[in-house]
Amino acid sequence: MYNFDTTAPREGTGTLKFDARKEVFGRQDVIPMWIADMDFECPRAIGEAIRQRATHNVYGYDFGGETCIPSVINWLSRRSHWMIEEQWLRFTTGVVAGLGFAIRAFTRPGDGVVIQPPVYSPFRTMTEVNDRRVIFNPLRHTEDSFEMDFDDLDRKLGTDLEGGGRVSAIILCNPHNPVGRVFTEQELRQLGELCVKHDVTIISDEIHSDLVFAPHRHCHIASLDPRFAERCVTFVAPSKTFNVAGLATSAAIISSESMRSAWDAEYSRTHIIDGTLYGHIALRAAYDHCEDWLEELLPYLRDNVEFVRKFLAANVPQIHTIRQEGTYLMWLDFREAATAAAGWATQNDLMSWLVNSAGLGLSSGTDFGREGIGFARMNVATNRATLEKAMDRLASAIHILG
Repeated sequence: MYNFDTTAPREGTGTLKFDARKEVFGRQDVIPMWIADMDFECPRAIGEAIRQRATHNVYGYDFGGETCIPSVINWLSRRSHWMIEEQWLRFTTGVVAGLGFAIRAFTRPGDGVVIQPPVYSPFRTMTEVNDRRVIFNPLRHTEDSFEMDFDDLDRKLGTDLEGGGRVSAIILCNPHNPVGRVFTEQELRQLGELCVKHDVTIISDEIHSDLVFAPHRHCHIASLDPRFAERCVTFVAPSKTFNVAGLATSAAIISSESMRSAWDAEYSRTHIIDGTLYGHIALRAAYDHCEDWLEELLPYLRDNVEFVRKFLAANVPQIHTIRQEGTYLMWLDFREAATAAAGWATQNDLMSWLVNSAGLGLSSGTDFGREGIGFARMNVATNRATLEKAMDRLASAIHILG
């Protein structure tokens, strides 16, 4: 039903991905494959619902996130077999905003918050700007994937910190951005048991949870054990799944009554709305009417990932990929290529080469922590012709290096 080989022109629409290329990369002609949104038009049902509401030319206060509750409950039941209750749901203007509320509600100033780099940079910044301390539990790079370092995590969770405070929370990214891991039930249970052992809150960013490639399966950590749920806030959203990030809405799922009370108390200090009129409309339309679109999108994204993996293996073997289990964000390893390349002394050299020699606008690996040195993140949620052009540019640039 859907043609993902055709994408709508995005230049001149005020979109960061295309219209900020000169500002971000220093030139406007790079193929933009950085910020995490897709080049595909969102499902028709979302646009139709927004257009229908827009014909009524009064845009006053709406009922807010409460109108979305049945849609979220039914979506999670169908997609994940996770049965949640109405009172567990809260809504925010995006997952990053929700992370800030969670950090303030469930930890104290001076406390430590664990993150697992290389990881989405707002995990660190939201922790730091809220006067908490970042505690690093880096993922371990295996031959073609990444895994959690549970021994290191066990040592760090719950410990008292010099000067006061304790390590009181972990921010989990599952599926993981940027490495594309979809953590197994066994891994999540192991993490959950450590959080119970050390009395640590789990702040779980699951914004990519719908973008998982078979045979891998997403598990919500809060659904695995009531003990995990009692210390967990889970964030989900339609933004990555249905390409509606600009509409700013997400859901927080909190089964613990005491945690909901803490969340509500923190939320009441800001008087920030729980999403936008059109964000709520988009969420309901997406979760109620667009599952067929997602079912066609997933194999297209999977095939894009496989195209890149096979192309690089055949044509540019110095650039390595890892096993991609979810998301449309590929984590590319340029370290072998950098060893052979004259003049790639720093990460900035690599990124400059990608822009000026390959004509590609990727996200620097160091945006995700020092563990990203020698890496770059590439967004493959675009049409195949654009992806082929990008790979041809990359191969040509590498071959010029010799």
